[in-house]
Amino acid sequence: MVLFNNHWSFGGLFSTNYYQNGEMLDNGQKLYHDRYHVYVNDEFVGDKVLLTENNRISDLEGYLRDAGFKDFKATLEGGHYLISSENRLDSVEMKNHLAFYLRIR
Repeated sequence: MVLFNNHWSFGGLFSTNYYQNGEMLDNGQKLYHDRYHVYVNDEFVGDKVLLTENNRISDLEGYLRDAGFKDFKATLEGGHYLISSENRLDSVEMKNHLAFYLRIR
């Protein structure tokens, strides 16, 4: 570990991985992970943070399908993941499931 221009660098002498407040920065600017705001029928449910390369925002769609929800549509618009369902009862249950999932992940 080397301190270089007030940023910690892990790796070789010419490493470009920098850490600030425990988070890896890409080229000293971008956070290593992505964050998406999740909505169900235009109501904010929570944030999905992708911490590893294997995490995908589409994992939420798979989680909902595994939970038994079939009648919904999911789209990604910038940093917003929009889930819509015409079935009001399903949308309330989806919000509850997703709120729990987003808190524990």
